[in-house]
Amino acid sequence: MGRSRLQAMLAQRTARSRSAPGFARLQLGYSCPMPDARNTAPLILDNREKNRFETETTAGTAVLQYTRSGDRIVLLHTEVPRGARERGVGGRLVEAAFQQARERGSRVVPVCPFVRAYLRRHPELRSLVEEK
Repeated sequence: MGRSRLQAMLAQRTARSRSAPGFARLQLGYSCPMPDARNTAPLILDNREKNRFETETTAGTAVLQYTRSGDRIVLLHTEVPRGARERGVGGRLVEAAFQQARERGSRVVPVCPFVRAYLRRHPELRSLVEEK
């Protein structure tokens, strides 16, 4: 997929996310470039209707499924398309979930093995975790 096609898809998705009910737009302000987006921070959406954080990549949609229970967010499953793996996409989805939990004062229950592995590499996030 060419760069202009990707930019058009992201612009279209951004326009939809601003007006679509059930979506919360999360723009993560990272300075490191994401290979798919070339020097732009990834657009992470909280799709509340599907209970997932999501982002578009050139290989498809990457998602982090969750459920909410009171002041807890249970992170269930992370899925990144094969062509977008090993590029930090899954980590950015996890970071978005923890950022939102911090902002809302929520506790995170990490059920997903990818999220649990991410937490082992990022112990600074442990203060938000509630073990099952």
